[in-house]
Amino acid sequence: MTVDRELEIQKRFPKDLREHFFFDGESLDVYLKEARSMQIKRTVERLSGISDIQDFIDFLSEVRTKVIYRELRDMEKNNKRLEEISRKIEEQEKTLKELNTRLEEAKQENEKVTERLREVVQKLQSLQDYERLKAELEQLESEKQEKIENKNRLMSEKLLLTLDEASYTFGWKAVEEHYKLSGSKEPSILKEIPRTAIERMINDKTCAVCGSHLSEELLNLLYKSLTSESLVISEDYYNLLKRTIVKNISQIRILNEQISVVEREISELDKRLYELSKNLPPDVSSALEQHQNEKVELERLRDNIQQKIYDITNNIKSIQKELEQNKKELKEMLDNNKSLAIIKRQLEFVQALEDILGRGLGKLRQIISTDITSHTKEYINRVMWKKDLIDSIAFTEEFELTVFDKSGAIQIKELSGGERSILTLALALAIHQTAVCLRKGLP
Repeated sequence: MTVDRELEIQKRFPKDLREHFFFDGESLDVYLKEARSMQIKRTVERLSGISDIQDFIDFLSEVRTKVIYRELRDMEKNNKRLEEISRKIEEQEKTLKELNTRLEEAKQENEKVTERLREVVQKLQSLQDYERLKAELEQLESEKQEKIENKNRLMSEKLLLTLDEASYTFGWKAVEEHYKLSGSKEPSILKEIPRTAIERMINDKTCAVCGSHLSEELLNLLYKSLTSESLVISEDYYNLLKRTIVKNISQIRILNEQISVVEREISELDKRLYELSKNLPPDVSSALEQHQNEKVELERLRDNIQQKIYDITNNIKSIQKELEQNKKELKEMLDNNKSLAIIKRQLEFVQALEDILGRGLGKLRQIISTDITSHTKEYINRVMWKKDLIDSIAFTEEFELTVFDKSGAIQIKELSGGERSILTLALALAIHQTAVCLRKGLP
């Protein structure tokens, strides 16, 4: 039976939660892409009613500037200073609102750039590891080439010895036969090779069997075999020839062992090269340069944004200081003019409401932070018995989520897919439960 995902979500999840949690893995990653995601902040503010309270505070500000101050100017049309002060206050409050919006946008932008910079730094670290891997690979390639050259040298030595051995052993049977039969004084005729073949070998100076070059001694031996009925060789030369053949055989055996060792070493190097090459991405140097350039650009962008945040913050402080002075002057003017008592009471009432709501928001943020942290831990502990990375979590009053392992804070991206999904579900349910309790007036 095919499962209707939308229907299942409607059945299993509260209405306010549906648009903030998905079964789709990609959506989960988007939801918790950054540890301080603005999406989490907006979700909490909307579900907890904070956004409604903030909207009402903004409404009160508009009442003061667009209604009360306008009425004040209508009542005191001839009071130029009062009109100037009220307009300044109105403009400054409007400017402060715009600056706070720009400041929030700059902070969000700074979050994104900082997060991307962290990712690039991690990639650079990985690529630098790859660079070390690449250097090791090149070193192994160099070692392999040295081994191959050594093998080729040994093979050349073996080839020369083998050719010499073929030359020395040619006619060995005839010489051996001569000295074995020398006691009987019977002649030893070189009958193993046809006369025509011997003549051809003398002319070509090459062995008819292996094609190797024949030494002068062997050529003389062959020539004597054509001109004499018996093959005569001195006993000293016979013994020297025998020792030479035995020595060559021994040297060839040693070379064979050395070649086998080198071949095993080359085989081991090939295995290591194969394992390293599997972990080495293509074109590491190009990727390293690309990410290094991006890192420099992101650092420049981050510095510019942070300077922007610094400038906006200082501008806000400066305007707030001027605003307080202008409000103080306006209050003195209202205190000295009894006919403006009603305007004074209206302004005091609006300001009192704003102060109450502001303090209430601070307290509410504290409650929400504590409750969401507690509920999230509770849900995680229910379903996650093995917590390698999630040792604890914290949800700040700025509605920023931080995850801790046993050694300290970590990035959410370091969590596995399963851990991230469980954390997402636990956080989403905790947000909903906290919002429901707040609306019911429960702790």
